[in-house]
Amino acid sequence: MQEKLFPSTSENPIVYKILLMTAASIIGKSKQFSFLFFHLEEIL
Repeated sequence: MQEKLFPSTSENPIVYKILLMTAASIIGKSKQFSFLFFHLEEIL
């Protein structure tokens, strides 16, 4: 499922990192940041 959402992860790790940073900066404004960050750690 994750591979389908991010098909270019292995090809463009920099783009993937930028995407994570952008999402983290946006989600960081909410209270669910800790939960989502932990979820991302499990995916990575």
